[in-house]
Amino acid sequence: MTDTRITLPSPGLLRRYLKAHGWVASKLRSPDLKIFRREMEGEGTLEVIVPETVAVAQGERRIRHAVETLAVLEDRPLSEVVSAINGIGYDTIRERLPTDFRNSITLPVAERVIVRNRRLLSFAAVAEYARSDRSGAQSAADAFVERCRFGHTFHGSFGFTIHSPVGGRPEEDFLEAPPPVPAERQVIQRVMRGLSAVADEAPAYQPAVLADPAVGFDADMLESLAALLEGSRSEELTFEFNLSPEWQPDEDLSLQTQYVVNARVAELARDIAATLRNASVPSDSRISGYVTKLATKENPADLENLKGSREVTVEWLTGQKALSVRVLLEPSDYRVAWRAHGEHFPIEVEGNIERAGRGFIVRKARLISPRG
Repeated sequence: MTDTRITLPSPGLLRRYLKAHGWVASKLRSPDLKIFRREMEGEGTLEVIVPETVAVAQGERRIRHAVETLAVLEDRPLSEVVSAINGIGYDTIRERLPTDFRNSITLPVAERVIVRNRRLLSFAAVAEYARSDRSGAQSAADAFVERCRFGHTFHGSFGFTIHSPVGGRPEEDFLEAPPPVPAERQVIQRVMRGLSAVADEAPAYQPAVLADPAVGFDADMLESLAALLEGSRSEELTFEFNLSPEWQPDEDLSLQTQYVVNARVAELARDIAATLRNASVPSDSRISGYVTKLATKENPADLENLKGSREVTVEWLTGQKALSVRVLLEPSDYRVAWRAHGEHFPIEVEGNIERAGRGFIVRKARLISPRG
């Protein structure tokens, strides 16, 4: 007897799921229906008919039959198959805490884990998007994180589920070359590579993967991982990845989807992050870029008032990434920077560039030119 309480997936998601799992679609006489076939070794051919919409005749019955067929074929409950179909456009991260947390955790721990997971994904997205568009990496990363979804905890232990959007695969019949892997998938694979370097299953830690911004964790991600491990107040965290079958993972990630990370990794991650940051202090005396932030308690037009601080943030494109640099300016230079921010043209400043916390600051700065 089937469970009629389960909400069936939409026909569109069902078609995508079938195609991603090797079913071949063919047209029928009715434009409202498609037949999907799959060759089963030694068992002939399986067939299911999927309607274009639920509104067509017997549409709901056909969808239910297709889902029930998949449940038997995949040997799992109907509810799990429906969840898998509904999640076809997402990569899923399941993060488990030890069995000591099977029933509940304190609210402060829950808050820390959620916030620090968000930061880890955000920094991973910035690193990935910066490979193609350094100036827009932060905005793209913010948009990516906003589209991620938070799922409920799952049976068996306490944990969190994060659904990362990856999008559908276009019809390749109309493309001259295979479509590029979405940046959203590359973000998740970047996280997987970093975790693989510190997972307990690894024969030894791999600092090269951890510290290579091109493929794994950069300094921001390393510090975020350390904060996540410390904030969980547990001996280890288990990360499980369920990638959308519409996009095949890179070969180096195809065999392992679970990573157990011990809390002691936090110290290692912070050490490598510090090494990376110290090595990345710029030697330049000049920077140029767009003003992204203004900060002053004074009237920027009052050049006679020399009290208070006048600070701007400049997005400086250097090397392989965009750096946000705080710049302390004289009142007259601040007015130019204020205008540059409003009219969106770059400025160039000269001064002493120093490390300041996780970022940089230019002291005794002098405006060279607005270059608008």
